[in-house]
Amino acid sequence: MEKVNFRPLNGRVLVKEEVKENKTKSGIITTINDPETASGEGVIMAINYPDEAKIDGFVRDNEPKVGDRVAYHPKSGAVVNLEEGPFRQMPYTDLYGVIE
Repeated sequence: MEKVNFRPLNGRVLVKEEVKENKTKSGIITTINDPETASGEGVIMAINYPDEAKIDGFVRDNEPKVGDRVAYHPKSGAVVNLEEGPFRQMPYTDLYGVIE
């Protein structure tokens, strides 16, 4: 997994979105990176845990971690363009769950 030079603040997460691939009738594969057709799935690249995810200052064991594949609302947050590519930054509470 690549390292990202970005640290979210105020209980936010940085997610690398999974890009959908479509195949045309003639067999050409096209990728879609459009917010209207976003998959709502991705990998957590950086995270800043909100206070409610902590007990006595320590993160609870069942909280998502960097590297976890998660589901979220496709239109959640904002797109952040970094050197490593486009990412989606969103509030921690917009995560639906970890995909195992």
